[in-house]
Amino acid sequence: MSGYFLFQLIYIIFPLSIILLITKGRVFRYPKTLFWIFLFVYTIGWFWDWLSVKTGVWSYDTGHTFGIWINGIPIEEFIGFYFFGTLLIIAIIDLCMSGVRLRPPINSGLQQSKGGKCDVRGT
Repeated sequence: MSGYFLFQLIYIIFPLSIILLITKGRVFRYPKTLFWIFLFVYTIGWFWDWLSVKTGVWSYDTGHTFGIWINGIPIEEFIGFYFFGTLLIIAIIDLCMSGVRLRPPINSGLQQSKGGKCDVRGT
């Protein structure tokens, strides 16, 4: 397995899966919005990456990729950061806006306020 893809699996795809389970996949209820977001991300993201690689700002280690490249950008970039990374950001926004509240740990200094939000109480 590609080391680059493994990194994305741990830090992007795994958290995304958990958030999508919590929100029951609500982000997929808006296909037109997702289309426009992905069109923007893939267009601007690819151009940004391509320009950065072309000008030598950064590069990708070929030993840690699958070896499949699209105009100088590894396929993992398209799959991991562009697709799953964008979904992760959208899912986090959805989670925050949905009103889902996770209970604070016992003795964490956080207490439930009357409005249902967590706040920090001074000691």
